[in-house]
Amino acid sequence: MNLLYKAYCLTNTLVTKSLNYVMDKKTPLDYIKTQRMNQEKVSIAGSLYYFTFPMTQITNRIYLGNAYNARDYYELSKANVGLIINCTTEFPNYFPEEFEYVQVPVQDIPNESLTNYFPVVTQKIHAYLQENPGKNVFIHCFMGASRSVSFLIAYLMRYSNMTVDESIEKIEKLRPFINLNVDFYFQLVEYHLDLNSIPSIPREDDTNI
Repeated sequence: MNLLYKAYCLTNTLVTKSLNYVMDKKTPLDYIKTQRMNQEKVSIAGSLYYFTFPMTQITNRIYLGNAYNARDYYELSKANVGLIINCTTEFPNYFPEEFEYVQVPVQDIPNESLTNYFPVVTQKIHAYLQENPGKNVFIHCFMGASRSVSFLIAYLMRYSNMTVDESIEKIEKLRPFINLNVDFYFQLVEYHLDLNSIPSIPREDDTNI
């Protein structure tokens, strides 16, 4: 039964993504053209492996993952997730009666801007963790490699006093296939500069979160 359910989750998310390409009148090649930090090509088998990768615990209370993980109710429950940050336009909030959601409507394409969302999303994550000590946060996009990673980096910079590169190194050790959209990387660099120009923003070690 567990394998059947996981197969259902995998099929459902892949069909949703395929339909999104049709509705947007785009093909996977349009998205592949996005310039990334690592330009090495990934095989179809490699992509499928990454897509079925379990959600990754990055801090004590923050998990990172993909749309397949977001569709798996039992995996979310096992991780004691209470808040889900959905960093996509193409995937719905699957379980709105069971989890609290924040939808960040961004695409992983050239010239997409995340900047205006960084302060709101990072503050929401921080407030939720403070107010719900028994629950965890799950951040996802399609692959759990670019959009969701960018928001996690923004959070680590704001509340753990880390740089962009330090955050990437921390996440990459646990989820080695992350691969940021280059545009997102430079937006994060600008956000880091903004944070350092505002000394009143609270910083704290993420040991307990």
